[in-house]
Amino acid sequence: MKILLSLEQLAQERATQVDGLDPLTRSDRESAVEEFLEEEDIPNPWDLSPSLVGLGLDPRQLRSLKEAFQGDSFQAALIWLSSSFLVYSLLHEISQGSTRISEIVSALKNYSYLGQAPIQAINIHEGLDNTLVILRNKLKTGINVRREYSSDVPPVVAYGSELNQVWTNLLDNAADALGGKGEITIRTRREDTWVIVEVEDNGPGIPEDIQSRIFDPFFTTKDLGKGTGLGLSTSYGIITEKHKGALGIESRPGLTRFTVRLPVEQRQTSGSV
Repeated sequence: MKILLSLEQLAQERATQVDGLDPLTRSDRESAVEEFLEEEDIPNPWDLSPSLVGLGLDPRQLRSLKEAFQGDSFQAALIWLSSSFLVYSLLHEISQGSTRISEIVSALKNYSYLGQAPIQAINIHEGLDNTLVILRNKLKTGINVRREYSSDVPPVVAYGSELNQVWTNLLDNAADALGGKGEITIRTRREDTWVIVEVEDNGPGIPEDIQSRIFDPFFTTKDLGKGTGLGLSTSYGIITEKHKGALGIESRPGLTRFTVRLPVEQRQTSGSV
């Protein structure tokens, strides 16, 4: 009974861990475990071996484990252990999925500022973080995101949902430029009455001869069918016209940096911000 409790605990712990095995190593270990199971006349060894490898077990450990059981009880223990691991893995995935769904719903609500005033004091860092949640699927594979947020950045009076549209365009473009591998850095700081946000990537850069056209409507550096050429143009209008700020670019091979300058307070004029 003690050994079964120990194995169940192992299944619970391993179900929440990433084994870190590359595909080739995992395949070799599964083949070795499958051969052991065939030698022991365990039915359906191809079904059991992936779970047993996921538990961190190899033929040597399985032989040691066999000594604790008699007769057919070893076969029953392996089937039970494999099933337990799969159940705990599924429960962990459901828990993670529920948490992510909750995060996405919360981020979407805050991202769109649903039910809130169109213009208000905006926490820039929250807007950037919500945008990263929305783009998580695109950024999670091969792209490292560094957040260098300054603690002295004050709230900015702005149109929150439109600012988030800007962050989306800049981060989405950076991810596309990296082609799935590289680093994006987001920096914030305060300069007098301005808040500065930088979105930087270490991709191939934008050729100098077209940088002056990067904010033109319908101009895009993406392949045909992959971009409308409106993202940066729209972002430029939101920052410069709607918020009376500035949006600039610096680019060379290995570094592309978009810099957004936003006034902390907006000048109120008749019929506009």
